Amino acid sequence: MARHTNAQRRFQADEFFARLPAHTLYLETSPDRLQEILRRIDEGEPEVQLTFGPRNADIGVDIARTVRAARSANGGVRVIGPDAREGVFGRDDIIARGIRESFVPGGLHVALFGAMHCSNTNSWFYGKLLREPGPLNPKRMLSVSVYGKFEDAVSPLTFFRKKLGLGTGTVVLANPSGLDAWFLKWFPAIGDETRTYGAVIMFDTDK
Repeated sequence: MARHTNAQRRFQADEFFARLPAHTLYLETSPDRLQEILRRIDEGEPEVQLTFGPRNADIGVDIARTVRAARSANGGVRVIGPDAREGVFGRDDIIARGIRESFVPGGLHVALFGAMHCSNTNSWFYGKLLREPGPLNPKRMLSVSVYGKFEDAVSPLTFFRKKLGLGTGTVVLANPSGLDAWFLKWFPAIGDETRTYGAVIMFDTDK
């Protein structure tokens, strides 16, 4: 789930992890970089940037708030970085293998990765886990794409939310492919964007 924006991280920390304590949190970083990130969080730095890939690339968003929220909800949460140390070919294969090898049954497991990694297509790690799950149970897996309500990809949903019966505040589309036919005809890009995920969350960016 997720996109790499500070608004996303605030929503995840303040709304998601506060209500759904996680057993395991997978972050888009490698094991060695995760150690440095956690060290800085443990030392009390108010904000710590998430880094990954070649040349220690900075994703540009704070991850400390998310980790602290997950720990507050469950002091025993495991935080794991299954990503490749460098931007190598087959990166999503490495991520999928890292999740399989570190998976411990029980509780809620959450992987916070850029949204495309979480699509159910063959080339991304979530799709690879669906097809070669190892110890995971595909029937208990769900890919979730999270958007601020005015992000370009979903802004028509916000504009037509009343006509679509979506209500106000944070909206969860449990079946994105089941949107009204007239809406998908008008905005086919919405269907293209959302149909590769099991659910879509649109959060209120005014908070």
